[in-house]
Amino acid sequence: MGALVAAGLALSACGGAGSAATSTTASSTTTSTSTTTTTTTLPRPTRVRSSGAYPGGFSYGGVSRLPVIPVPDGQSVAPPAPTGSPAQAGAIFLAYRQVGSGPDLVLIAGQRASMSWWDPQLIEDLAQHYKVTFFDLPGVGYSEPDPRATSVAALADLTAGLIDDLGITAPTVLGWGMGGEVALALAERHPGIAGRLALVDTSAGGPSAVPPSPAVQRLLADPNATMTELARLLFPTPAAQTTWLEALSQMAPDDVTANAIRAQAAIQSAYFTSDRSVAAGLATITVPALVIDSSHDVVIPPANAAVLSEGLAHAHQLVLKDAGYGGIFSDEPTVLAALEHFTG
Repeated sequence: MGALVAAGLALSACGGAGSAATSTTASSTTTSTSTTTTTTTLPRPTRVRSSGAYPGGFSYGGVSRLPVIPVPDGQSVAPPAPTGSPAQAGAIFLAYRQVGSGPDLVLIAGQRASMSWWDPQLIEDLAQHYKVTFFDLPGVGYSEPDPRATSVAALADLTAGLIDDLGITAPTVLGWGMGGEVALALAERHPGIAGRLALVDTSAGGPSAVPPSPAVQRLLADPNATMTELARLLFPTPAAQTTWLEALSQMAPDDVTANAIRAQAAIQSAYFTSDRSVAAGLATITVPALVIDSSHDVVIPPANAAVLSEGLAHAHQLVLKDAGYGGIFSDEPTVLAALEHFTG
């Protein structure tokens, strides 16, 4: 097991290239509800500020949706679903974006996070080196709710279905927070789908897990929590909080349904207590893993990274000093350099 220990660096600017997704609509409007998707239309391609590599700005392309069928445990592809079959009827529309070119990189967001939570600068920089696919989990942003998605395992099966439908082969899967837990379950339940794992502020769950404080859990589970309140969980300094919120303001608005917020909170709570499936299967994961943790993380406390580094067969650890749960954004140059080295 290797170890990379790095001090936190200030966010710097780089350039990137984007490619539009397969289909978009002409406008973007939002309507918040507790039971349906939060958007009535998909956003047009979005152009955000660039570091200078793209004078006209970096293009996010558009958002597309696919009907996704979960992949059964132990399999790497979804079963055939003829028109009118129960499997087809059970498909869930998941929304995604794809930008950049190069080796495939799939991003899985954490608890409460939609596609708009990924800092545009990080996406732009990743797109210089990878074909980046990122998506909304059920009930989040532009994705359809799924009442069956009640566990990390269920989310992993849907993620496997999306990767299968998009024809992506052996990608590096980068999961952040709960997204890292989904990535672990993906590697355990669907061997061969992920070529590598990058686990950012991630826990193995089970008896060795160190959960956040009750106050943090309550805020993450509160549908009325504001983005300003949530930013305080991600970054230890007001300056970093403001920088992230300003970056996100460039994106078309989206939301997370109240039902999805509560469902994800329940999934995360069970993962720290009764759900021991991922922790029990760590030794079965044979793909290389980059474990990234932040020294001041209050959402996924740093002690969780040690469990992953010791339990995974091929793990390398990167510590972001003086960073919080949003260290992947505030220390983006460090993360990008480590990821490039890790993926070769």
